[in-house]
Amino acid sequence: MAVLVIAMLLLPQISADYKLINVFIPLFLFFNASSHSRLDWVYIVLFGLLLIPKDYYLLSKVISDAGVADISISVIINFVILVALLLLIISTGLKNRISRKKSYQLN
Repeated sequence: MAVLVIAMLLLPQISADYKLINVFIPLFLFFNASSHSRLDWVYIVLFGLLLIPKDYYLLSKVISDAGVADISISVIINFVILVALLLLIISTGLKNRISRKKSYQLN
């Protein structure tokens, strides 16, 4: 679910901060999951960083479609956090799949 939400946030041409409300869906599923791993704290930190407002600095040399410099540093920070979360989810899934495959081969 988180991969779908992150793809929905990263792939459109224009994605504003108000669309981050969709992060609550995978966050809710994460908190209600019955299984836990040692990387849970990393997920919690990344989800938490996504929910913090980051409009502290406007990029004065970046002009939006409106013709004004109204793009903030949060665009870059949210992109980096979303990509990090996506890579963490994919790498954890691949690692679990490889370990399960090895355990099936041993049996």
